[in-house]
Amino acid sequence: MTVHVNITIQPDDTGTFSTYEKTILDALAGTKPFQPASNTPSTAPVAPAKAAKPAAKPEPEPEPEEEDVLGAGVPTLDDAIALATKLVAAGKTSDVKAALAELDCKRVGELKGSQIGQFLEALRA
Repeated sequence: MTVHVNITIQPDDTGTFSTYEKTILDALAGTKPFQPASNTPSTAPVAPAKAAKPAAKPEPEPEPEEEDVLGAGVPTLDDAIALATKLVAAGKTSDVKAALAELDCKRVGELKGSQIGQFLEALRA
């Protein structure tokens, strides 16, 4: 059986090969016999492995009490989404749907302009 192997080894920027590359080239050319690494275990003492510390669970960030995300005093769509998400998570989906229905919207993302303030007021009532 014949096996053909193509190997491309390029010199570094200085035009030379590393020691590792020279060893491979010498072995392929037959100029020096290849010496595989020894499988003999090392006699150097091995440090015992340190027990891994359990990863600390990050504490959840407290939700901001303020509904005004941008701090401009004008409620934003982000404010409405944040409050609606909080209420839905608390099991008050019907309150969110009722407030949306009053404004003829099906999703919080559909709220425009003054509807956002009206939506927030309806949910806070």
